[in-house]
Amino acid sequence: MPVNSTKRRAAPAQSARVEGERAPRKGATQVAKAFHGVGADTAALGAARWSFDGVVRRVLGFSRAAELEAALPERRAKNRRSAALAAGDVGGPSPAFDALNLFVRSLDDETRGKLRALMQAGREAQALPDAAAVSSRAAEADGMLVPDLFASGTRAFQDLQRGHAVACATEFDLELELGRWENVRERASLDERVWLRFGRELARSRVEEWSCQAVCDSRGQLEKLYLRHGQTAWWSFGALIDRPSSREVLGQRSTRGRSRLVSLSLQAAVARSSRAELRAVHRASIAVSARLGAGSRSRRAGAKVATARSAP
Repeated sequence: MPVNSTKRRAAPAQSARVEGERAPRKGATQVAKAFHGVGADTAALGAARWSFDGVVRRVLGFSRAAELEAALPERRAKNRRSAALAAGDVGGPSPAFDALNLFVRSLDDETRGKLRALMQAGREAQALPDAAAVSSRAAEADGMLVPDLFASGTRAFQDLQRGHAVACATEFDLELELGRWENVRERASLDERVWLRFGRELARSRVEEWSCQAVCDSRGQLEKLYLRHGQTAWWSFGALIDRPSSREVLGQRSTRGRSRLVSLSLQAAVARSSRAELRAVHRASIAVSARLGAGSRSRRAGAKVATARSAP
């Protein structure tokens, strides 16, 4: 018997809908993509399964989903409180924001205390040991460790990104126990003091205020990175961190050879690779990625450079 004569009619996977049920809106697909990788079961599992770096990345994932929800035209029209969340005001109800609060409530006191200290560092552009001390005193005064960490919506997310940038710029070991953060010795070398200045400048400023120039080889890899906030002095990153003059930066345009100076967005610059020996380029890229809210997962190898620097 011919195969075609016994062909069965395939049942459409999603053809049958409950009467009165609406098809999903177009914007809902975008929001669903923002949730991808966050992990719906995270709250049930608690903090034990994740490193603190993983916790930070999941919080940032929820924040991006919340901002995307608030930006949808139909939600802006129907829910002005969610639109206020995108503008930085107190966040209104949204699935992503509710999921974030549920996730944070599932964390232990240690992890929530780290989040609070990191946000303090970003809000005041402080070194992590100083921020941890201030956060600890505030927690004692409040009588509870972390009341409503993300009540301010997008402003709280920005504080987290800024603090994460300071931590990455200074190579602070965020996996240390919170009680040891205050006792971490600040490295006294000039180089490390300069890195702290760079991290604090990242924390104090908005991303769109930065300019980026890069020297790239013939394969497009970064050989040197130049960053400038507004009209202040340039920062340069190669094997070491430096503060070159504007004349030196512009002089790179006339350098002969295989390298050339190009203008890049911060996002494009941190997406480019660099040789392993150019440690300052790598370290700056990690800090800028954190400031952009991208986390440090794509450059996790750089985190291995950070070591515990606590007092005995």
